Amino acid sequence: MTTRRPCKPPLPGRCGGAAALALLALLAGCATSKPAGTGSTTGVVDRLKAAREAVTAEPNNAERCYHYGNALFDVGNFGEAAQAYERALQLDPAMAKAFTNLGLTFRRLGQTEAAIGAYEEALKLAPEDLTTWENLQTAAGLLGDQDRLVRCLEHIAALKPRDPQAQAELAVLLHQRQRFPEAIQAYERLLKLRPQNPGDYYALGLCHFDTQHWNDAETAWKHGLQLDPQDPSLNKGLAVLYWRQGKLEQARKQAQSCRQLNIALDPEFLRELKLQ
Repeated sequence: MTTRRPCKPPLPGRCGGAAALALLALLAGCATSKPAGTGSTTGVVDRLKAAREAVTAEPNNAERCYHYGNALFDVGNFGEAAQAYERALQLDPAMAKAFTNLGLTFRRLGQTEAAIGAYEEALKLAPEDLTTWENLQTAAGLLGDQDRLVRCLEHIAALKPRDPQAQAELAVLLHQRQRFPEAIQAYERLLKLRPQNPGDYYALGLCHFDTQHWNDAETAWKHGLQLDPQDPSLNKGLAVLYWRQGKLEQARKQAQSCRQLNIALDPEFLRELKLQ
């Protein structure tokens, strides 16, 4: 008999994590939006005056030019701020923080590709700088550069190994990119950080489902149900999983459990199981 494959469940609504599209939409706004080394907005005019006097006195001092750029950024003069950072880099091409702040300034000017170029130069000089990686992530997200986005998230997760959100963002993006072995590893790292989140088990199981590792998917989803027996995604996922394996009696039983929990199932799927 030719059977129709029911729609598989979406990525989890609980951040394991987060709903994938909502998560990726947030990636463009999570990085630093103010240059490193700038102060509060209080007294920005006074700081600008002091920075201008300092750079006038020492025009060939890279650090003075850098701080002048920060002061210009603080008052919203992004064009001149970019020039100040570029001058600092002419004087000291190894000043990674000037490349990072130049990238932020380019972003404010709407020059995202130029910002990416500046961030990449900064990372050549300071490859472990978390702030620069996060800003590069933001710019890559704005351009929809998925490959660069994955690279950023891999580095951020490595630099923040105890941060569940960093691991979750990486796992979800790898999953969407269908890089399943890497996604599975990322979800497993995530579960070590927050073992009580049912959504993370659902996401891990979905990776196994997508690669037709049925037993692993079942194990992950049953573990999630131990944490939350009424989770809709886990309950529906198991019903579909059993159907895909040809375990019709188990699929019917699981579908009936969904009904008892008031979890809606696709009418065509119920007809496949002869429950409607």
